[in-house]
Amino acid sequence: MLHELLLALSGHPSPLLLVNDEGGDTAFPLLSPPERALLSSLAHLGDLHIRLRARTSTISASHPSTICRAISTAVVSKHLVKFQQKILEVEKVILRKDAGIVGAYNIVPLSGLVGEFDGWRRVLDWLWDIVQYMLPEDGGKASDQRGASRTSKGPFTGAQIIDKLRDEAQTGYPDLERIVLDLLVVGEGAWLRQVSAWVLYGRLPTFGAEDFFVFEETGAIQAHSPRLLVYGIRRSLLPKIVSLSTANSILFIGKSLNHIRDRVPLTLSSPPKILSSPEMSLLPVHLRHLSSLSSPLTSSNLSHAIRAIRLSLSQNTLQKLLPLSKILSILSVLKDYFLLELGEFAVALISEADARMASRHRGPAVDSRRKGFEGLAGVVVKEGEVSAILARTWNALASLRNLDDEDDDGEHDLARQLIHISTKQAVPENLPSSPSLYGLLEKLRRANVSFDDVLLPTPITLSMHPPSPLDLFLIPSDVELYSYTNAYLLALRRAHLHLTGLWRLPFLRRQHPAPLGPPQSCAQAGQEALLRARERSNKRAKAMRAIWATTASAIFLLAEVGEYLQGEVIRSSWTTFRSWLDPTSRDGLLDTGLSKLSISSSNGGSLHVESPPGPNLHNQLTQRDPESLSNAHRRYLECLVHSLLLDDRLYTRALRLFMTHIDHLIALIERLSVVQHHLDLEIDVGVMDTFTNYKVEEQDLLKDLSEARSGVDRDVAHVVQRLRDVDTERAGAGTHVFEHAVAEDDSFVPWRSGGLDRLLMKLDFASGRPPDVHRNDDE
Repeated sequence: MLHELLLALSGHPSPLLLVNDEGGDTAFPLLSPPERALLSSLAHLGDLHIRLRARTSTISASHPSTICRAISTAVVSKHLVKFQQKILEVEKVILRKDAGIVGAYNIVPLSGLVGEFDGWRRVLDWLWDIVQYMLPEDGGKASDQRGASRTSKGPFTGAQIIDKLRDEAQTGYPDLERIVLDLLVVGEGAWLRQVSAWVLYGRLPTFGAEDFFVFEETGAIQAHSPRLLVYGIRRSLLPKIVSLSTANSILFIGKSLNHIRDRVPLTLSSPPKILSSPEMSLLPVHLRHLSSLSSPLTSSNLSHAIRAIRLSLSQNTLQKLLPLSKILSILSVLKDYFLLELGEFAVALISEADARMASRHRGPAVDSRRKGFEGLAGVVVKEGEVSAILARTWNALASLRNLDDEDDDGEHDLARQLIHISTKQAVPENLPSSPSLYGLLEKLRRANVSFDDVLLPTPITLSMHPPSPLDLFLIPSDVELYSYTNAYLLALRRAHLHLTGLWRLPFLRRQHPAPLGPPQSCAQAGQEALLRARERSNKRAKAMRAIWATTASAIFLLAEVGEYLQGEVIRSSWTTFRSWLDPTSRDGLLDTGLSKLSISSSNGGSLHVESPPGPNLHNQLTQRDPESLSNAHRRYLECLVHSLLLDDRLYTRALRLFMTHIDHLIALIERLSVVQHHLDLEIDVGVMDTFTNYKVEEQDLLKDLSEARSGVDRDVAHVVQRLRDVDTERAGAGTHVFEHAVAEDDSFVPWRSGGLDRLLMKLDFASGRPPDVHRNDDE
C-alpha cells in the first residue's frame, strides 16, 4: 500500500487510488472517512502530477509560442523535479525508519505521510492553472483566479502568459511568489531573446515569429507601388510592460538594421573588412545594454536600454544613411503637393479631372446634370483614366516651370517619381502606424465623412511610397493622413474654382451676342428687336439676382476659409516645424515675414528678430536621430489636422453637404445657360428643336434653382455657425504662433491655432453682422 502511494505520487497512475468523492465503494472499502479523505488528498496530488507532465509535454512539443514552451519546460525541469525529489526524500526517511514519520511496529500513518507533502497541493494546483492558461482544454477559454474569464481563438500568446505571471506575482504565499518569479525570469528571458534577434541583427525569430509583436508583410499595398517589405506592430502581442513608444523604437531599430544590411552589397569591390555590416561594429555596445536588463523587467529600464541602442545606432550609422537634406526634400514635396502649397498643381489637377468628366458627358447626356451631384453617382472611372489625369497634370506643370530654377526641377522630378493617384481601396490591416496617429486615423474613419469622391465620382486617393531609407521617417499612417488632408483641401479649392467659373458663362453674365448696331438698330424692326432683347435680358437678370447673391456669398466663404487654412494654418505650422528641423535656414521666416508681422501684432506680441543659432544648437541638431525627427513630424501632422478642423465631425459633415449642394447648383446654372442660348436661337434666328421644349425646361430649371439656392444659403449659415462653435470650444486652448519651445530634451512644440477669431471677423464684416454678436461681454 505504501509503495503504491509513492508510485502514484511520482506520476504513475494507480487504479487502487480511484477514490469516490461521493462516498461510494473504493478499492479499500474498510477505510474510515478520515482515512479516505487523507487518501483522497494524496491521490489528488498524484493525479495533478500526471496531468501536469502530460500537458506540459504537449505544450513543449506543439505550442506556437516559444515563450510558453520555455515556461512549460521550466515547470517540468525545475518544479516538478523538486516535487520528485521531495518524494525520494520521504522514501529515504521511511526506509531509514525515522521516528519523525515511522511509528511503532514500523507503521507509517497516513496523516504523517500527508503532512510531509503539506503545501505541495497549493503549488501543484497553481501550476495546473498556469498550464491550463497556456493551453486550455476547452479550445481557448480559461479563467484566472479572480474569476474573470478570457476567450481566445486558440492557445494563449507569450505576451498574455507574461502579463498573467506578473499579475500572479502579487500573492500572499511566499512559496508561490518564488515560483512565479522563477517562471517570469524564464518567460521574459525567452521574450528578450526574440527582441535581441530583432534589435541586434534586424531579423525576426526563426521559430515562433507569429508570437512576436513585430511582423512583416511582403507585397504591394497598391497597384502603383513596388514590391515592399513592410514591418509593423501587433498590439495584441505586446506585453503590458512594453509601452507603445518603446515598441515603436524597437521596430525602428530593426527596420534601420535591415536598411543598412541592404546597402552593404553595393560595395562589392571593397576589402572584406569594409564589407562587414556596419551594425556588427556596434554589436558589443548594444549587447551590453541588453545584458544590463534583469528580470523582472521594468518599463523604465527597458525603455532606457532601447533608447540607448537607438541613439547609438543613429549617431554612428543612420545620420549618414538618412541625412537632413533628404528629409527636407520629402517634406517639401508633401507640403507643396499634398498640402497644396503649390497652387498650380491643384488647379492643373482639377482642370484635367473636369476635362475628363466633360469628355464623358458630351451631347445629350449633359441633360443628366440637372440631377446634380447624384447624376454622377453611377459613373465609374477606371484606374487607367485616373493615371492619365495625373500624367497630364505633370505635363501641364512642366510647361509652367521656370527653366532657370533648378531646385524646382529637382522637387518636381522627385514628386513625379513618388506621387501617384489611384482609385481608393480598402486600407490593409496591421499597417505600421504610430500610437499618436492611430487614434486620429480611427476617428477620421469612423466619422464617415469623405472628400475623396469630390474630384471624380469614383473615390480616389493621392498617395506616395517613400523609397528606402525614407520609409524610416515616413510610415503608411503618415501618408494616409496626408491623403485625407489633400482630399479635403482639394475639395475646397475645386468648389471655389467652379463657383468663380460661373462668372465666365457668356449667356448669363452679359447680353450675348451684342445688341444690334446701326444701320439695323435705326430701322423699326431693329428697334423692336432691341426692345425685346432688353426686356428679356432684364427679366433674366431679375430672376438670377438672388442666385448670383448666393453664389457670391458661397465664393466669399470658400475663399476666406481657404485663405485661412493655406495662408495661416499650413504656412505657420510649416514655418515652425522647418525652423525646428533646421535652425540655420531662414528661408521660411523670410518668405512669411509679412504674415508674421500681422499675426504677431494682432496677438499683442512684439515683433523681434531671432538671433542666428549658435554652434551648440547646431550640435544638438546633428545629434537628433531619425526616430526623434519622425515623432516630431507626427506631432506636427497631428496638430496640423486639428488646426485644419479636419477632425471636427460636425464641421466636415456640414462642409461636405455644402459642396454637394454647390455641385447641384452649378449643374443647374450651366444647364440654364445652354437652355437660354437655345431659346435665343429659336426667337431671334428661328432655329427650332422639335425634340425639346426649352421654354418648359427653363421654367423647371428656375424652380429647381430656387430650391438649390435656398439649400446653399442654409449650408453657408450652418458652416459659419459651426465655425463659431469651434471658435468658442477652442477659445481657451491657447495659441502658439511662430514659436517653439526648446525644452531640455530639445523636443518639438508644434504651432497651434487657439481660435478662429480673425476668420470670423472677416465673415461678420462681409455679412454686415457686428463682430462681437457671438461673444459674451466678459470675452
